[in-house]
Amino acid sequence: MIGTTRSVTANIDRLNSYMDRNGLAAVAVRTGVNFTYLAGMAMPGTLSRHMDIASTVRGFMVLWPRSKEPIVIVDAFAQKLVQRESWIERVEVYQAYEESLYGRVAQLIKEVGLADAKIGFEWDGLAAAHWDEIHAALPKLDMFDCSRMLDEVRWLKTEAEIEQQRQAADLLDEALAEVFPTIRPGDTERTVHARMIAALTQKGAGFVHGILNSSSNHVMYEE
Repeated sequence: MIGTTRSVTANIDRLNSYMDRNGLAAVAVRTGVNFTYLAGMAMPGTLSRHMDIASTVRGFMVLWPRSKEPIVIVDAFAQKLVQRESWIERVEVYQAYEESLYGRVAQLIKEVGLADAKIGFEWDGLAAAHWDEIHAALPKLDMFDCSRMLDEVRWLKTEAEIEQQRQAADLLDEALAEVFPTIRPGDTERTVHARMIAALTQKGAGFVHGILNSSSNHVMYEE
């Protein structure tokens, strides 16, 4: 969740309202967009890739009970980062390559007394095998596809979220205005791209990624 305390409170209220509307006792999410929204932080670099690969053995999840404290579940590689960056205080750790994230999530669902409740999971974010793993561990659990619901929750932006997006756009404009006048004949796309990354980082961007593709470069991503 992005922005001020007031913004976070507004987002929590909206999420809880949607959960009530769908009769959900909790949601458990693992996709990057929903994890970031609920945990209040984005995974950087290599860690972020594990948010997008359904088959990864190093996934992360947020378990958000309607009436209990939220929990972030991560592997040991991400523990200290999440403890520093996320506003969620309870961080549970599993040992990747030795334990299953989804087995640990099932344990926590049972621990908070929701083993036979209705809980939202992202149908488009879980592999079928992981969905089945959770269901096998908690056969009385009512697993609800909350993917569309969470999309609707995120559609409405608070003033603080809009302001942060505006700041990010302004930062990008500043970097473009700084770097583009320095481009000279003979500069490669790779060289100019490096200048852009440097300018954005120096101006305070937390994460930088992009494709600089000119008319002389006919294949996207080719450098």
